[in-house]
Amino acid sequence: MAIERETTDDVSLVVILGYYEGSDFISDQVKSIVKQKYKNIKLHIFDDSSRNPLVIDDLDLTRDQMQMLKIHNRQSNVGFSQNFLRALRRKYHGVKYFAFSDQDDIWDEDKLAKAVEVIETFQSDIPVLYCSRTESVDSAGNNMNVLSPLYKKSPSFSNALVQSISGGNTMVFNRAARDLIVTFSEGHKIVSHDWWCYQVISGAGGIVYYDSTSHVKYRQHEKNIVGSNVGVRAGIQRAFAVFRGRFKLWNDVNLKALECNQAYLTEVNQTRLLDFIEARRSMFFKRLFLAKRAGIHRQSFLGNCGLLFALLFNKL
Repeated sequence: MAIERETTDDVSLVVILGYYEGSDFISDQVKSIVKQKYKNIKLHIFDDSSRNPLVIDDLDLTRDQMQMLKIHNRQSNVGFSQNFLRALRRKYHGVKYFAFSDQDDIWDEDKLAKAVEVIETFQSDIPVLYCSRTESVDSAGNNMNVLSPLYKKSPSFSNALVQSISGGNTMVFNRAARDLIVTFSEGHKIVSHDWWCYQVISGAGGIVYYDSTSHVKYRQHEKNIVGSNVGVRAGIQRAFAVFRGRFKLWNDVNLKALECNQAYLTEVNQTRLLDFIEARRSMFFKRLFLAKRAGIHRQSFLGNCGLLFALLFNKL
């Protein structure tokens, strides 16, 4: 396994931007980051071995803005989730907060300030993960008047086992959360870094704060790796993923990594994890009983209908 080098930054917050062949939109996003109201930041861009590597001069930044960022070029492609998680393993001395960024969004200028304000209401030794809704814009950055779903149920491990409630492009977290994510991720293949972060922090008894207000403009275009989760089309795509067994495969990967780290989970969540794992191996009635005892649920009525379908046909 590759060992990430040490990084010394005289800043309080590091933004980790995962990049791959994203020259079409990267300039807008970088400018929205360096113009944040929260000023004490460093932007680390991790180019995942693009065929056309990112060049800092192409970003059209001022000299002072250029000093706020650093580009790292990977020798081989590791995939979008590992690009973020490996970047997080670097030893960022003195950094208190971390944020993930996609390459094609546009951040509101108060995005980081709002997140840090929330995180600072908790003790620094408590792992805290902030996330939020997003607002969709088209490829030109024009508002589409579409927000990601509003989730009203409190974030929890029982929910995290079967659903990711927010994208990594909204996530900001403290050093304690970063350390926990790094520990859980060591040596494991992870399906999606944002879903994984939700599982890790909620499972270990940390705080997951879901902001019902959007501070991120989520750009919709044909090159999106993960598209919008809003609307009928997105619902149909999720249903097909369940039917084809993709959702079950994702759970196989996540649960294997969680099981290896179960000593870091709270006692209650250890029990929930083991109940869920056993449920997936059990016959119909026992499967329903154990799933109910584990408390697994999604955030919406239709989501829970889909969850019941997955349980009935053992597609979970």
